[in-house]
Order: sequence, then structure tokens, then C-alpha cells
Amino acid sequence: MELETFVSRGLKAQSEVDEIIATHATNGTNNRPASLNPTRFLNRAEVRKFLLAHAAATRPANRFSRVSEMTLVDLNEKLRALMTGFVHRAPSRGRTL
Repeated sequence: MELETFVSRGLKAQSEVDEIIATHATNGTNNRPASLNPTRFLNRAEVRKFLLAHAAATRPANRFSRVSEMTLVDLNEKLRALMTGFVHRAPSRGRTL
């Protein structure tokens, strides 16, 4: 059933949605991915240590103490793009990158 149909029906629609959710929860249907790691190409602990040590050495006036999740995700995406570009730049012949 479409979302607009549920919205127009109010509380009855909410009870139907709750019933659908309960049905999926009890019969073992799981639509979530196996892993939700947004930084699978990084060793997060080592990256954090390196960034904080580098910041302390090069920018002593700033006392950084944390590395945000978005920084790690951004670095992961840049690394993924770098690896993808590396594969695209490889010669079309051969078996080893």
C-alpha cells in the first residue's frame, strides 16, 4: 500500500503500519545490511592517532583532542576514490596492478 494512502487514513493507518512492523519482527525478516561500517578501508584507531599526533606537531596552538566521524568518513571516501582511480589508470594488459 502506498504511503499517501496511509497518511490520508490517520490512526487506522498507524495501527496497520505497527502491525506490519510487528509481523516482520516476529518472522525473522531482517532487511538491514550485515555491516554498517562507513570506514571499511581505514584502521580508525591508527588514523585517529596519526591525525592527533600530526596536529600536535604541526599546529601546537590548537589543542585537538578528538577526530570526528565525518572526518573519518571523508578520508575513507577519498581513499576509495584514490583506489578507483588507480585501477582506471592501470594499463589494460596484464594481471597485476
